Amino acid sequence: MPAVPLYLTWHQRYDNDRAHRWLRGQVREAIAAVFGEPGEPGALGASGTGS
Repeated sequence: MPAVPLYLTWHQRYDNDRAHRWLRGQVREAIAAVFGEPGEPGALGASGTGS
């Protein structure tokens, strides 16, 4: 299966907002729990070639 990139996007004004930073971290953790960390075998987006 080809890699599927996932992106988080937000307005620049929220880059340093503590609450928004926390929320982005929670979203990253939830996605990693469901799909695996990038580069892990079987993870969404993992190519299996080591590249």
